[in-house]
Amino acid sequence: DYMSEAVFDISGFTPEEIIAGGADGVNARVHPDDRALHINYRNRLTESDWGERATYYIESRIKTKNGQYIWLGDRHVLVRDTDGEPLYIVGCARDITGQKKTEIRQKARLELLNNLRHTRDIDFCLELGCRAVYDSGLFERAVLTMHNDKKEIINIGYFGLEKAIVDAARNAPAPGDELIKKMTMDEFRISNSYFIPVESGVFETDFDRRIAQDHFENADDFSWRTGDELFVPVINEQNKIDGWLSVDTPFDRNRPTLETVGILEEIVDIVTQKIREIETQAILWEKHKALVESEKKYRQLIDSSPDATAIFQNGRTVLINSAFVKLLGYTLEEMGGEDGFMKIIQKDELKTVLQRMKERQAGKKLSKVFAVTLVSKDGREIPCETSNSQIQYQGQAAQFITMRDISERKKMIDALLQSEKFSRAIIKYSPIGISVRSHTGKLLSANKAWRNIWGHTEEEMTEFMTRERDELKFDYCDEYLGRWLPALERVYKEGGYLHVPDIQVTNPRRKDTLYVSQHFYAIKDSSGKVDRVVILTEDITERRIAEEKIKSINMEKLEQAKRIAGTFAHEIRNALFPASASLNRIKLSSQTNDNNYEELKKYSAIAERSITRAADITGLISSYTKLDTELMPEQVNLNEVFEELLTSNKLKLDENNVQIDISGNGGRPVKSNRRQLLLAFNNILLNSIDAFEDRENRRITIEWASNGDSQEITFKDNGCGIPSEYIGRIFEPFFSKKSDSGGTGLGLAMTKRIIEMYGGS
Repeated sequence: DYMSEAVFDISGFTPEEIIAGGADGVNARVHPDDRALHINYRNRLTESDWGERATYYIESRIKTKNGQYIWLGDRHVLVRDTDGEPLYIVGCARDITGQKKTEIRQKARLELLNNLRHTRDIDFCLELGCRAVYDSGLFERAVLTMHNDKKEIINIGYFGLEKAIVDAARNAPAPGDELIKKMTMDEFRISNSYFIPVESGVFETDFDRRIAQDHFENADDFSWRTGDELFVPVINEQNKIDGWLSVDTPFDRNRPTLETVGILEEIVDIVTQKIREIETQAILWEKHKALVESEKKYRQLIDSSPDATAIFQNGRTVLINSAFVKLLGYTLEEMGGEDGFMKIIQKDELKTVLQRMKERQAGKKLSKVFAVTLVSKDGREIPCETSNSQIQYQGQAAQFITMRDISERKKMIDALLQSEKFSRAIIKYSPIGISVRSHTGKLLSANKAWRNIWGHTEEEMTEFMTRERDELKFDYCDEYLGRWLPALERVYKEGGYLHVPDIQVTNPRRKDTLYVSQHFYAIKDSSGKVDRVVILTEDITERRIAEEKIKSINMEKLEQAKRIAGTFAHEIRNALFPASASLNRIKLSSQTNDNNYEELKKYSAIAERSITRAADITGLISSYTKLDTELMPEQVNLNEVFEELLTSNKLKLDENNVQIDISGNGGRPVKSNRRQLLLAFNNILLNSIDAFEDRENRRITIEWASNGDSQEITFKDNGCGIPSEYIGRIFEPFFSKKSDSGGTGLGLAMTKRIIEMYGGS
């Protein structure tokens, strides 16, 4: 029904041309090998078990208007109506031809390498002077020359056995900048290979006369002549030139095809691998050299070697060193029989080891170093790295074998793997968002917590991680950092650490406000340049809200403390005023000798009551302010609390002729404190008794019932009631309308505090 204009850029067809062709027209443009895949997925979209929304992603080939096939990455989404019926399909396609070609090329390259290793006669050995010698039936001669950072020639060795070629390589000039530049004109190494005619001379650097490979492929008029050169550059993992491979007269004097050049490149890879093996086995080669010189040197080298060493000849062990005895526990006499060698090999590996030895004796080219599990005299299984070489011992062929215990190395590797798994688990399940970015700011990885904080979908994550960034730049996603951006830029460029303690951001998906704390750590590579930046992001919104709430509560408590202090001073002055007046009256009577006993007794009683009231107020204030420190939750049965409430107030209820009715369904216990809850209810009950004044038929009703997980309790009385202008203040500390009857105004304030302490209201 609809296609965007971008379809023209990809296929060459206009949207109108594709829509006019209908579904059959679209299917006709799909590569025949991919049509069944398209139809299968499209049919599956309408199946009910895909749910309300369904989606699929496939990669297939589509024919463009010019007749060529390109690779498309297609994502289709089925949208249903409110009744669940399919409504329409939304599709989004992306040209992935370059990506697929790279994948196909890599796959073909791997297959070529595997085929080369199994079918080509390529091997190497070590000659005196540490030269790598390579034999191959593919060509007459080839020279591999490497250079260092100073462009000084480093001769690794030669293909073939002609000494003149090695000498020519040693005397060849170092590659100049122009040579390197022209060898790296294309991103693929196969395109960096150039042919130089014989007229230019060996190692000629005049590349203006070169002929690119694709110019003479399958052309009859370009036959290969002796002296022609083919240069294949050696490129390391950092995409830098390490040297070049020069090939002369290969493949029956035919010019090399691109496949030929590819084979040469695989040879270069094998050469590099073999070179590394040579370097790692330097000590073993030195031992080999010493053994070749004389039997005496064999023994000296074997005895001084830290590795277990043995010589096997005609199926028998003829020589072992002390390290061998220490490692496996066998003496030479115990190893002397024909089964001596077999007893130290783990049974499950014995067949493989014997087959390997048989193949080497038959002349098959195998790596000299391999891993094997040995069994000691006491039955311990010991993983070892073993190297064996063919030598002459007492004039006869023998096997010289070294065995190195790699138990600790294996443990370290296992520990590292376990540590890596543990670290990955920590990152995966960490409540803190963890992400890793490249030195250009490109997102490389992120855990689930990071995605939850920022609210990103899987599709958005895929987009972030596939989006290329050639240089460091900050975009709209980084705007929230504001004044921190210059410091963060230094971390990305120079390294170091940055902590952004508390910053406000807007979640791009939920549009709500977050507070996050971030730590940025730069990780440098071996050259000292920033390679990665690890970012820890913690959502501190709840903590920030809690801090603000605590701050507000503290301010409220401070204001309340000020009010209580002021009110307390006022109440104490009011309470002590009668005492002060009475004491002055008694003092005056003593000065005038007016010893009226009854009058003195009256004033003394007034003073005593005044002081007692002041003490009571002080005690209540102390109890009220200490409530928060006496939080002691327990399960409380309301039936028992109300039973005690009636028992403790029975005399007062009878004296005031108050009828009390209590009803409730018992319900589950509530989380509170029995003593404090009884105090809270008692304050309400006493307020009701005091509110009857001169009324008759005095009645108090207490009811409670379950309300979900809570208990709702209601106190009712038919007393004088509370005027509307005071109803909002009855829980304020020191607010009371019965000061004439001795009220302090703290009873209901304490009740409210107790109820709220245990989560009530």
